[in-house]
Amino acid sequence: MDTIVASMRQWADTKPEAVVFTFVNKHGVTSEYTPRAVYEQAGRFASRLRRYGFTKGDVIANGLPNSPERLVTDMGIVMAGCVMVNAQVCEVDGSDFFLTANYSNCKGVILYKKNNNAMFKLFEPLIDQNCAEYTEVFVQQAPSLTKLLLCSRVEGDQTPLLQGLGQEEIFSDTGTSPSDLAVLFTTSGTSGFSKLVPRTHEQILQAGRSFEGGNVKYYSDRPFGWMGGFPFDYIVRCSHRVLQDKLTDDFAETSTDIWDVISREQCTGAAMLPIAILDLIHTYTTSKPSYKIPFIVTGGQPITRNLSPAVGLLTDALVVTYSSTECAMVSVGVVTSADLMKDNFVGKPGKDVSLTIVDDSNNPVAANEQGLILLKSPFILTNYLPTVASNSIFTPDGYFITGDRGMLDESGNLFCFGRAGDVISQGPLLVYTSWPEKVLSKCPDVADVVVLVMSVTGNDDGFYACVMPKPGSAVTKESLMDFYTSSFMTSITSEKFKPELTDIFLYERFPQTFTGKVNKPRLKDLVLQQLCVNSTAIA
Repeated sequence: MDTIVASMRQWADTKPEAVVFTFVNKHGVTSEYTPRAVYEQAGRFASRLRRYGFTKGDVIANGLPNSPERLVTDMGIVMAGCVMVNAQVCEVDGSDFFLTANYSNCKGVILYKKNNNAMFKLFEPLIDQNCAEYTEVFVQQAPSLTKLLLCSRVEGDQTPLLQGLGQEEIFSDTGTSPSDLAVLFTTSGTSGFSKLVPRTHEQILQAGRSFEGGNVKYYSDRPFGWMGGFPFDYIVRCSHRVLQDKLTDDFAETSTDIWDVISREQCTGAAMLPIAILDLIHTYTTSKPSYKIPFIVTGGQPITRNLSPAVGLLTDALVVTYSSTECAMVSVGVVTSADLMKDNFVGKPGKDVSLTIVDDSNNPVAANEQGLILLKSPFILTNYLPTVASNSIFTPDGYFITGDRGMLDESGNLFCFGRAGDVISQGPLLVYTSWPEKVLSKCPDVADVVVLVMSVTGNDDGFYACVMPKPGSAVTKESLMDFYTSSFMTSITSEKFKPELTDIFLYERFPQTFTGKVNKPRLKDLVLQQLCVNSTAIA
């Protein structure tokens, strides 16, 4: 099993009728897929891609949410010898997606043809309304992108993108090798989802084997196109995943609806963000849920002891993790007793991970002292696409610079405290200050903008925008917030991709250093002074 395709073929041959994907909505199961069905439908979709003119190595952006159609098209892209990249757009003008398309030399996009879908809104002006499935286009912002494939649903049917696949032959590129690219994972960069992490077939299989697993019926609703949602479990272990069919209009959105799905399907494991677990703890404070799951995996945000009531109430074990798109799984910890839960604890580094904590001068710190997390592992990216200067992501001795603050205790347990510098976690995203700065700078009334990361009165880090209006402008913080909010797409999925601004402040000029740069420490002081005045006025 040296390629993803070889692994898919093996499971289709050895476990043809095992259920590997159960798609659900909040009312019940919408469809189930076996290894044979995945391999055959994906192989037929691969034939269709080749018939449309895609060739080996072509990058295809998939804009479908989790669904049977997304599963078949993702795997079909790989079986065609092409490369899948996740298509996600946040900004109304599509500049964030077009950056990804140009970086990757993307040749085609798969869209969900529905008016309130963000990607479809972006491309709708280019699409003939009579087009049912496939069209060729010219996209000025991304000249390499020439083909659009459209997916729609009629009364729950898979049509027309997957309709008639039975007439296609099963195709898989026999020339695919372990070193060929299979996926470009998107991760947050300074301009949105602008950093691309290339992964080969061999690396995908290696990363999948690094995740411990067994005979688990696992609920995970992370998007297929993200590292945390990619179907490693199917590819490597042929294990069973339960996930929502988000092309239906009645998928579960609230935490309690999701828990109802997990309970109804009798899942034995689940992946959930800390915020969803906290919501469930609050919901079931007075009455226990009827179902308790063997384990819940959580991560992606700093872990706090507020999650400890989940142990015993919702689950037998809380599995806390630290991972990233660039590094795959770094550390895992298992908490089986609520009183053993510690703030920011993320377990012990894996056996193949070399991890050190350093100060600002790149010198190792002592146990129980905070610093910057550096690490080495077989799964760390070689470089981003497009290539960036290696000294910006690796130390001279080859350690990857994570950008996260952490600590190792005397027993080798890792604690992660979040991002260092001008980037914070918002839900499943890492958002850099330069992203909201870029969006606000598009406002015609804005002369300059600086976005600060600050934690005020014990709250989590937030973005505080400092704006210098153009002379004579009548812009207000309210109108600026409206402009900012309207600059982002809405989507049919429950994923919230918009980077949130906590507040906006207006200044005639920014304080400067003696070199003429914005004096950010002084600007933070000015913001804090205004916040203090505002809170006093409110009181």
